[in-house]
Amino acid sequence: MKQWLKRCFYEPRHARPTDENILRLMLPSILGIILCMVCLAGATWAWFSDSVQTGPQTITAANYGVNVEISGAGEDGVNVRVPAQPDGGYILNGNTLYTIHLTASGTAQTGYCKIQTPQGESLYTDQISKDMPLTFTLIPEEDGRYSFTAVWGTYSGGDIIRAGDQLGQEILTDPAEDSSAPPAETAPAAPEGEEPVSAPEQEQPEGAHPSGEELSSGADPIDQT
Repeated sequence: MKQWLKRCFYEPRHARPTDENILRLMLPSILGIILCMVCLAGATWAWFSDSVQTGPQTITAANYGVNVEISGAGEDGVNVRVPAQPDGGYILNGNTLYTIHLTASGTAQTGYCKIQTPQGESLYTDQISKDMPLTFTLIPEEDGRYSFTAVWGTYSGGDIIRAGDQLGQEILTDPAEDSSAPPAETAPAAPEGEEPVSAPEQEQPEGAHPSGEELSSGADPIDQT
């Protein structure tokens, strides 16, 4: 081995350059190039053939909901619960007092409720949590559908509905202007070209004075001669 290395790399001091000597000088460079190519090919193969396998991971996001309970005066004056429509909305009558109770549900800590009115206006409530429900009263201006949407987070807009607030004002109707009152009776109008019929005159008893005073039968007639 020692002799082979000496033969390959040893060059006498006064030796003339030949093809064999040049090959000896280039041999280390050739070996280095081959080693670099092998490393590059191995790294490239490892980059494209390597893979990482992990088990399935479950990500659970928080959810937030609002339970809506609406009660209002029924036909007999007793409070009845307003049922929800198939689409989730509620049909409320105008000029009627309703009590709305909102409670939170789900895994989120807090949120608020967005209320859509029949006029397209959006109303927003204060924060609603499981430990802090919200109750307020509403008097709609007219009949229509109201929808309630739960929103997770905090509303940063303007006015909000707080617990105990009353929205709307009841309009009191004047009995004199009530259209349901029966109209006053009036005499029927006479047909065109005919005189109106008057009430029949009562017959006066015989001997009665036109003014209503009866003449005495025992009085003597006045002699006009």
